[in-house]
Amino acid sequence: MSKRVSMRGGLDAMFEPTVAEAPAGHAVVEPVEIHDQRATFYFSGDQLMALEVLMLKLRTEYRLKIGKSEIVRAAFDALMADFEAKGADSIIVGRYRP
Repeated sequence: MSKRVSMRGGLDAMFEPTVAEAPAGHAVVEPVEIHDQRATFYFSGDQLMALEVLMLKLRTEYRLKIGKSEIVRAAFDALMADFEAKGADSIIVGRYRP
């Protein structure tokens, strides 16, 4: 029979936030927001290919650990900021205004 290993502090200690110390010359990466809501949106094949290419370029040329969801959220945040700042002159209104 195998012996169970005990952990100091139990599960509470396992999920306690810790302070990361970065080695000299390296930055500490801030925790990422938790996104727990799901939605489905439809894209054209060309848009999905462009999203994939963008993700791969960001990963290879800029060494960013980024996924398609992060790119879409960043684009949405930028579009919202533009709309809030410019209103009728924003990119989204200009794109769909007749």
